[in-house]
Amino acid sequence: MRKKIAALLAASIVLGALAGCSGSQGGAQATTAAETTAASTTSAGESKSAENSDSKEKVVLNWLHRYPEERYVNYFQSLADGYMAEHPNVQINVEVVGDVAMKDKLKVMVGGGEIPDIFYSWPGEFAGQFARNGKVLDLTPYIEADTEWKDSISSVFWDYVDMYDMHVGVPFRFSLSVMEYNKAIFEECGIEVPETFSELKEVCQVLKDHGYIPIAFGDNPNWPTAHYLTQMFPQYVGSEVYANDCNPATGEWTDPGYVEAIQALQELVQSGCFNDNINSLSYDQATLLFYEKKAAMLYGGSMAMEKAAVELGDDNLGWMKFPVADNGKGTLNTVCGGCDLFLVSAETKHPDEAVDFLKYITNKQNQMELAKQTGLQPVAKDTITNETAHKTIVEFNDYTFEESDGITTWLDTAPESRVKEKFLENLQLIIDGKDASEIMKEIQDVAAQVREEYAN
Repeated sequence: MRKKIAALLAASIVLGALAGCSGSQGGAQATTAAETTAASTTSAGESKSAENSDSKEKVVLNWLHRYPEERYVNYFQSLADGYMAEHPNVQINVEVVGDVAMKDKLKVMVGGGEIPDIFYSWPGEFAGQFARNGKVLDLTPYIEADTEWKDSISSVFWDYVDMYDMHVGVPFRFSLSVMEYNKAIFEECGIEVPETFSELKEVCQVLKDHGYIPIAFGDNPNWPTAHYLTQMFPQYVGSEVYANDCNPATGEWTDPGYVEAIQALQELVQSGCFNDNINSLSYDQATLLFYEKKAAMLYGGSMAMEKAAVELGDDNLGWMKFPVADNGKGTLNTVCGGCDLFLVSAETKHPDEAVDFLKYITNKQNQMELAKQTGLQPVAKDTITNETAHKTIVEFNDYTFEESDGITTWLDTAPESRVKEKFLENLQLIIDGKDASEIMKEIQDVAAQVREEYAN
């Protein structure tokens, strides 16, 4: 993976620059025991052997994750079971909640609620707020003491947890957004893959003329619109501007390109590039339109490409670079995405065991099983291959890390929480046609308040 993340990982590089102006370094420092723990690891991510654990006192770890679907639940439970089998003195209690519930739970936790020993977080502000408030353990000593573990995970993903002069957690899996298309429908309609927005609108018209929904789009809840804008903003303002605006201390959101990007998305809606009732349709319902061959394209998570290949037929699934804005002046070939993290509570009574478990779930064997069993994309090196993932996933990952301008972190996780919430309030209104200038003025007003606080 030769390329560095294009948007400076708005979730990590940007926040990392704020260590001196946030008023807090955040997080508890790991004790020197980290070095002893790391040194006892036998190979990259392998946990300490269970041979010496029988005589140890009982250790109870509470682990919170957000993968409630059956195939995910079984895999994550197998991780806990496997670790406990190797470490008889360790009891891991697994709690799982869904996407929306997790966001609410994290708000309660950072506000003073009980925090599990190990817990899930999105990148950017979700993780940053725990660091700023001293709620998470600084894992830097553990990571630096075990270079084999550190080197087994690409630096691209470690960047997601490097903020506030500390490592706030451990990367676990990543996700990218990709425009998928049905090759058979494109061939039937005699159309080529569009490379620009103008070409995309022309292709959409041909598809409509043939009775197809051009692009399946469900925005309930509203994260898909956030992902479209994450993809489009850098094309109009540039990755560096987006990254700076995600920085609470410097974010202004005044570049006129933001308005242009929102208007460009609204033009796609108004020209009929999507299905009707976008705001009342769920992402899963939109995906079904694609699977049922009623829609020719779907902008969604690359982790679902294997399922799409099964539904469409292995030879009918294609992917394309996201079309380029005709008047875009920014970074034109980024990829929307991010990295899921696990954080360790600063109050855990068992930091060494908690980190050791994180090494276990990120070792190569368990990460390869993550890809095979769930379709989720692991962060460990050399784990996404033709043996563990569908060929389209491998191809798109190769494009992302070798050819694209890098990854832009999700708009619904990267900015400061109040800025993010203001965007979330407006995402469905964007689809309804609310004035783009009015939306960005609201964002600018909130960002100004945030900047003033960070300046003090």
